[in-house]
Amino acid sequence: MAERACRACGRPYEYPERKSAATRYHCASCAAVEPNARKALDLLRIEIRRLHRRLDAIEKGSAARDE
Repeated sequence: MAERACRACGRPYEYPERKSAATRYHCASCAAVEPNARKALDLLRIEIRRLHRRLDAIEKGSAARDE
């Protein structure tokens, strides 16, 4: 079994697990969510990660200028 991170919520889960609703991309709880809502969650998570990376880059740039 491999530990994966859910695309919708980001929580780690084991896959494949016998008799689990988990898929290759989503944990068991997110796999039960309506597909359109799950896709929206996936897109929001991607955008949040992008914004975090951008914020980290800005913080590193300002820290370099302060020195």
